[in-house]
Amino acid sequence: MDHDCHMYPGYICETHHHWLGERGSKEMDIEMIVMKLVVNGGNARSTAIEALRAAKVGDFKKADELMEEADTTLKEAHEIQTEMIQNELNGNKVEVGLLMVHAQDHLMNAMTVMDLCKEMIDILRK
Repeated sequence: MDHDCHMYPGYICETHHHWLGERGSKEMDIEMIVMKLVVNGGNARSTAIEALRAAKVGDFKKADELMEEADTTLKEAHEIQTEMIQNELNGNKVEVGLLMVHAQDHLMNAMTVMDLCKEMIDILRK
């Protein structure tokens, strides 16, 4: 490397576009960050819909288990997003391209679907 970015884990190197210290461990490039956000967001959304379908047929135990699974998956994506925001606030900015916008869309869509599914399951439970 032409500079000491590897010495400072926990931020995104503007030169190499690598996430340094994926939650304190290894390097992860921007494409991997995008993929994790898209996959985790998509999985959380799908699992929440599956939970709603279980609630529609009266299987609230399964619905609760699936919503818990969806919540765990969504939290993983949200942790990555939070780290990125904290790093940007610390002056370590990342170029935002269409892929990152797409990833953020997936994440926000999953959050919205999760909120709506929680409310609808509560309505069905009554």
